[in-house]
Amino acid sequence: MKKEIKLKSSGFTLMELMVTLSISAILLTLAVPSFKNLIQDNRAYTQVNKMHTALMYARSEAVKTGKNVSVCLPEADNSACGSTSLDWSGGWAVFDSDNNILRSWEALSGNPVFKGPNAIITFSSTGEATDASCFTLAFPDVRQYSIKVEATGRSIVTRHEAGVTASCP
Repeated sequence: MKKEIKLKSSGFTLMELMVTLSISAILLTLAVPSFKNLIQDNRAYTQVNKMHTALMYARSEAVKTGKNVSVCLPEADNSACGSTSLDWSGGWAVFDSDNNILRSWEALSGNPVFKGPNAIITFSSTGEATDASCFTLAFPDVRQYSIKVEATGRSIVTRHEAGVTASCP
């Protein structure tokens, strides 16, 4: 009498593998555009935080040193505040009242539209700003941001949905 030996196969059939790969491809095509928007939005938020950091730094230095400290568009050689442009995407700097540069920020990446006041934002020794002002940061097809600097020196970042023109509240 012969004994039959059954071989048990394990693994996937070619059909199961093809179905799994097809479903994975469909899910991936749905997820990638959403992930791209997330990356662009995070990049925009990082850029606006650079300016917010500069404003908070200038205010704290003014209070700490007891001198006026300014955030401005520097001259080409970074020696002093000088430019009166509305376009702040080329970088900015923080100067004390003796025109010593305390810190500078380089140009923003990604070609954003970054508009701000055409003046110097100065914080007094009490932390108050000489004038209220507003910045807006816009990238194409992503959320836009605004930074409002109040006369008290406080700065507020506001996020606007994509397609909505950023403005200060």
